[in-house]
Amino acid sequence: MGDAPAEHLRLGLHAAAARFGAAKLTDGLADELAASVGAMPEKAAAAVEAMTTMLGSQSVNALAAPNRLSAFPIVGVPDGRRAWPKPQDFLHGAISWLDQLLLETGNARLRQTFHRARDKATETLIEQTLGNVFGARRVHRGLEYQLSDDTWAETDIVVILPGTALVVEAKAHAMTAPGRAGRRDRVERHLKELLRKPLQQSERTKEALLRGTQWRHRGRPFEMPVINEVTRVVVTFEVIDPFVTLAHLVADPDMPDAWVVSLSSLMMVADVLTHPVELYAYAATRAAVIAAGQPIVFMESDALAAWYRNREGVWDDLGGAVFQLAYQSDELNEYFTSHRLAVKGYAAPVPPRPSAGIPDYVLRAVDDASSAPAASWGVLACIVAAVKPAQWRKIDRRIRAVNSAPTRRARKRARQASSGIQINSQLILRVGEFQGATLHDVGETCELFVRL
Repeated sequence: MGDAPAEHLRLGLHAAAARFGAAKLTDGLADELAASVGAMPEKAAAAVEAMTTMLGSQSVNALAAPNRLSAFPIVGVPDGRRAWPKPQDFLHGAISWLDQLLLETGNARLRQTFHRARDKATETLIEQTLGNVFGARRVHRGLEYQLSDDTWAETDIVVILPGTALVVEAKAHAMTAPGRAGRRDRVERHLKELLRKPLQQSERTKEALLRGTQWRHRGRPFEMPVINEVTRVVVTFEVIDPFVTLAHLVADPDMPDAWVVSLSSLMMVADVLTHPVELYAYAATRAAVIAAGQPIVFMESDALAAWYRNREGVWDDLGGAVFQLAYQSDELNEYFTSHRLAVKGYAAPVPPRPSAGIPDYVLRAVDDASSAPAASWGVLACIVAAVKPAQWRKIDRRIRAVNSAPTRRARKRARQASSGIQINSQLILRVGEFQGATLHDVGETCELFVRL
């Protein structure tokens, strides 16, 4: 009886593999690959052999045991036939495969070159992704700041906005197979490399920005504006969702307030939240959720959908109980899958891009405010973005009624809009010729002036 659950699990895994991972053994796999990607047949044949695990070459008796198929996914039999179950999944394992291949073939110099290229590519993709949202001129890579002992510390990326900064630490270290399997010493090493060290580095940068110090870029002085608010982001090349889920427990207790996100998830978020207000406010919200540990989030797509639909953030503590954010990724999955099919030429309808629901004229008003001196643009962005989409829809109907037929009711709405619509305790919306914002320090109340 004691082995019944394990046997049931093994049978279930075999059944799932037979249904979803079955592949036909063929002696023409290399030719199919060559025709598919336009490669020379001999090159394709060499690639197939470099990705092959021979049947019977290993014994795997537990889910957490090392399995060469995770990196070398083609199954080979002695007569030369090969099978490649679910080749589309290789996209997620190609980097691990190349790294392991270089290790096994003893090509240390090429492996070091590969690691440097991976590190550089990670920072470059982060820089480009943030530049697409915030603007390239606001995204600064490789800034240095002076420490108290007159030495200099380097940053990865800093996004500079009026009175506000987004500090980004990039980590391209790879998770090892023993680490993924839960071996304690490897887990501790990965926690240090991928979580604790970048949290310490970003906290040090945050302190330097808030207190003020000397900055430089490539040896030349850099004029850093006054910064009053900083949000920290740690971007990892690898997906480390278990570490992110429990970051409030395993990180330094004094500095867990950072958004820890994989590069692929960051690119997904930036594809949906395309305005600086949206992305900055979301980053600040995720940092607060990770620090609080409420709710537990297993997938970034769930957190993103919950935020743009209903502005889900930190949940109240209910007697120490731990709650998990429910699955909410179906809309995002449909959008990205349809978009990918359309790019490949399939006649598939593409649903509209998911939206945070903030009216365009409100975002334009915040843009105008960001081009003028402001106490803290980040405070303004978070106040505006905290308003839920359902409330913005109601406000939008009232605002647009100002331009409706000149009825008595419309004139009344116009007077209300010009004198100010109290959206909540922190935000007042006024309609007029002027566009921008006034941020009052007392209570952090914001008056946002919009022009239709």
